[in-house]
Amino acid sequence: MTSQLKVLIVEDEPLAQDLIRKYISRIPDVVLSGVCENAIDSFTFIKNEKPDIVFLDINMPEMTGMELLSALGIHKPAIIITTGYPDFAVDSYSFDVVDYLLKPIPFDRLLRSVEKVRERRALQTTQAAREETGFTYLKIGKANVKVRFDEIILVEGMKDYLKVHTADEVYVVHQTMKSMESLLPVSSFIRINRSFIIHIDSVRVVEGNQIDLVNKRKVDIGVTYRDAVFSRLQIVN
Repeated sequence: MTSQLKVLIVEDEPLAQDLIRKYISRIPDVVLSGVCENAIDSFTFIKNEKPDIVFLDINMPEMTGMELLSALGIHKPAIIITTGYPDFAVDSYSFDVVDYLLKPIPFDRLLRSVEKVRERRALQTTQAAREETGFTYLKIGKANVKVRFDEIILVEGMKDYLKVHTADEVYVVHQTMKSMESLLPVSSFIRINRSFIIHIDSVRVVEGNQIDLVNKRKVDIGVTYRDAVFSRLQIVN
């Protein structure tokens, strides 16, 4: 049975509020928990009521949607941006938003965003189960090699393959970064740019936009990943 998703709308335009309300009422197992007309009120609502999804406008008085995302940190609901401004799309994804919807929002786009949330929750459940096992198998040629997650220091994306670095080995696998990212436990790994995923426990020093790892490898933090990385590593940016 599909569990219900609780939704909060953060929007200061009544017409936009009404449209999202109408769309939500048409989606099975999605219920409206509340509507906030500003980001300040929504901050308290999110902390107290813990909605599963927040439809968040960006351009609001007193506190913008982007400022709210920064204040919430990593422990936040699934965020779906709803805005008339395309300019903030790249910045918003550094906060790990699920989707970025431009007004006027078609129903099918909003529906797809909700389905992305369901897919992400299902993946998180799978990852949690995988994390309990503590290992995975990497396809190396014709062999399946067992590798513990705590052995992996970093994953390096090359043109059409990956290098999985441990303290003793470098495994070459024909796999995409996206599929590898979905394979690794989110509690232990973080993507720091387009080409690198690192194990959080492998970080030795962070200086500027560079991370020094325990294997003496130095890797750069991507500009669009910086806020999320610093928040995840609990570093005051």
